[in-house]
Amino acid sequence: MPDGDRIPFGISGRWRKVFRLLDAHDSVERLADNVAGALASDVRQAGGLAGLGRLSGGPRLATPTPRAPMEAADSNPAGPSKEFTGAVALALNDHLALTSSPQAGYLMAERLVMRLAWSKFDPMIKGLVGDNKYTASELYDLLKRILSDEVIGQLIRRILRHPTGEGLRTPNQRGRKLSPEELLNTDLGSL
Repeated sequence: MPDGDRIPFGISGRWRKVFRLLDAHDSVERLADNVAGALASDVRQAGGLAGLGRLSGGPRLATPTPRAPMEAADSNPAGPSKEFTGAVALALNDHLALTSSPQAGYLMAERLVMRLAWSKFDPMIKGLVGDNKYTASELYDLLKRILSDEVIGQLIRRILRHPTGEGLRTPNQRGRKLSPEELLNTDLGSL
């Protein structure tokens, strides 16, 4: 690209904005708002998180029927991922028997959302580390702060209410207050 804008291969949709904000060293609050939006969009497009409704006590999802492993993989055109997620949900009921059902649902949703976020951050890392951008430890700390923000926790609670992804909305974005110095020294076009 002539102007030096390069977006790593594999970043699509709302994650491009997240990459640009990371590249511009934007605030953690604004980054967390945009990461929550991108995660919600991905969960809606994927059709939710299978098996989560059973644990959260929310709307029930269809439970997988027991089939032979080879038969399940062959008959499912989307692959064994939904079957696997359903099996994990059933296993979590047994392993988390000492945990309340809503708490177990929250823990599972949190783990799935964090894994989704880290898988989306992965292609961005090469473009963000080095060249006077971030060191590896700075970027890792920033990504951890983004994922521990309250907006991500709100999104996880909303996913528990909408485990199929239908009607899932992101938490409202927080307005960023500018200091008087920033307001005076910034041209109107960039606000």
